[in-house]
Amino acid sequence: YSRHLWVFLFTDKKPPIATVTSFLSTYGITSGFRKVRTDQGGELAGSAAFRNCISKAGYTLEVTGAGASFQNAIAERPHRTLANMMRTMLSGSNLSSEYWSHALLHAVYIKNRLPHSSLPGRITPFKRLTRRVPNLTHLRVFGSHVTVKQPRVCRHKIDSTHTTTGTFLGY
Repeated sequence: YSRHLWVFLFTDKKPPIATVTSFLSTYGITSGFRKVRTDQGGELAGSAAFRNCISKAGYTLEVTGAGASFQNAIAERPHRTLANMMRTMLSGSNLSSEYWSHALLHAVYIKNRLPHSSLPGRITPFKRLTRRVPNLTHLRVFGSHVTVKQPRVCRHKIDSTHTTTGTFLGY
């Protein structure tokens, strides 16, 4: 409906039961097409706990065919777009692939604030979800050099220890 994207990062492949339950209770739909699609990976489709979580939330689990990403094109296309954005950000900032998670979160943040061709009036997914125009004045280039003032540090005119330099990785 809104084309708004969410990304949740986890340290392991256990089914994220608490996250899915919280997400569906907050953003889930109350009527109509109440299905959750997943591929045939054992982490989700093969997990009885995940199937039970989806069922308790009032959804039906729909498993797509192996190697048939076209069955879930609305979800698969953003995967490719985000992967391309993430690779471009890492390459453009000369950061190694260990920062992929930061680049991915930054890509999702930007993507949700870009006009979407399938939304009426080419509005942004952020506006469709929140009914507010996104404020873009705070956007920064991923991987750029930043200098940050340290709060509550005694400042002297010549002393430069009240700032820290680094690399911008996200909001």
